[in-house]
Amino acid sequence: MLISDLGSGDLVVVDAASRKEVKRLNLGKSAEGILMQPDGRAGRTWRVSGDDKVAVVDLKTLEVTTTFAIGKDPDGMAWRK
Repeated sequence: MLISDLGSGDLVVVDAASRKEVKRLNLGKSAEGILMQPDGRAGRTWRVSGDDKVAVVDLKTLEVTTTFAIGKDPDGMAWRK
C-alpha cells in the first residue's frame, strides 16, 4: 500500500498482507495527490504542494527518481498524450 502522510510529507510503503511498514520516503511539505502512469509500469507522481514541486517515485526500487518545479501552489494532475 502507498500512503501519503500530509503531516510529515512522507510516502509510506506498507506491506498489505503483514501491515508492516516497508519504507518511508520524505517527499517534502504537504506530499499528496498520487497519480499513476497509464501503463502502470514505471512509477507514480506525488504533488508536493508545500514545496511547489512534483516528485516521481520508481515503484520497483522505491526511490525518488526525479523532482521538478511546477509553480506556486500546484493543484491537480493529469496525463496528457
